[in-house]
Amino acid sequence: MSDLDVAPGTRARLGQVDGDVRVGPGATLEAEGAGPIRISGTLEIRGDATIAAPIECGRIRMRDGHLRATGSVTVRGDVDADDSDVEIAGAFQAADVNVDRRLELRGPAKVQNLEVGGVLRAEGTIDGQELSVGGSAEIGGKLTARSLELGGRGQLDLVELETLEVGGTIELKGGAVRRSIEVGGKISVQGPLTFGSLEVGGSATLGGASTGGSIEVGGQFTAQAGLTFDSLEVGGVVALGGASTGRSIEIGGVLEAEGTIELSGKLEVGGDARGRATIHARDLEVGGGIEATEIRADARAEIGGSVRTQKGLRAETLELGRRTRAAGPLIGDRVELDDRCMVEDVYGREVRIGSNCFVRTVNADTVTIEDGSQVAKVLYTKECRVDGKKVLFGSPPEKVAQRPEPPA
Repeated sequence: MSDLDVAPGTRARLGQVDGDVRVGPGATLEAEGAGPIRISGTLEIRGDATIAAPIECGRIRMRDGHLRATGSVTVRGDVDADDSDVEIAGAFQAADVNVDRRLELRGPAKVQNLEVGGVLRAEGTIDGQELSVGGSAEIGGKLTARSLELGGRGQLDLVELETLEVGGTIELKGGAVRRSIEVGGKISVQGPLTFGSLEVGGSATLGGASTGGSIEVGGQFTAQAGLTFDSLEVGGVVALGGASTGRSIEIGGVLEAEGTIELSGKLEVGGDARGRATIHARDLEVGGGIEATEIRADARAEIGGSVRTQKGLRAETLELGRRTRAAGPLIGDRVELDDRCMVEDVYGREVRIGSNCFVRTVNADTVTIEDGSQVAKVLYTKECRVDGKKVLFGSPPEKVAQRPEPPA
């Protein structure tokens, strides 16, 4: 075994070297023949260097420079580039890779663990285990790894990961993150994404039909083409398109929905819920107004603001808040209108109308109407009770053998 020194600023032709190679600043390595450069030991580089041929070696150590490799680089062991940049035009393979400043890969890469302090730019695929980038990352091919930790901004193609952690913003075409995604700023996904959990401090946009578990977003959340999930919790605005299926949704701000929403649990919206969606949940609670094609709650629906539907709002127990205006039929086992509501048609086994309400028709078994309300028409099967002296009827309440059925 004999080591080899390459003087600064020189060009050296190498074939098979049984030992280490030490390269001075500004040197260039070229292949002696048609094959690659083969170094059994460590390639040590100080300063800038160029490798103008494919190379195979045991390890790479460099400091304070820029390494440019025009061909493939195959390293049986580790790569350590302290205070350095590395640029590889061909395929790259190594065990553990640590580059302090910038790593640029134009071909496919296969590594065990990859750590870049500054910027990672890859035009091809990356296959690895643990990847960490302190600054920004741009990967043009598919990324397959156990984890990616990114401190700044990322732009990725398809991914296949266990975990993804981003301090800033991330854009990706889609793929799978089987366990968890954590993003401090913003995430935008162009196509379908499968994930275990999603936690975002700012905003999240899913462009393709996606499937996941729990979702927590501090700001705005958009799912454009359908979403299957467990729970969705958003502090600001939610926009849903396509078919959304899950257990529960909790929104601090506004819901904008098209398509369908199907929940086995509760839909809770602090502000308004608007759009042309068909909504089905076990429980429904909306602090503001709600607009939809059709709304069904298997148990309880509580609306604080206005209601506008084409096919009706249905619930076992339906409560409208004070001064609520409703367009479209209200259907429930028990329907309760707070004071000063203005509604159209009400269907229920038991209906209670607060004071100073305006109601077009009531179809119920038992009806209670409080003082100052006006009801155009009442059909009941058991009892119509008036609690007050100033209730006005368009026509006298009529007792019938069977109350009319609500619209289909």
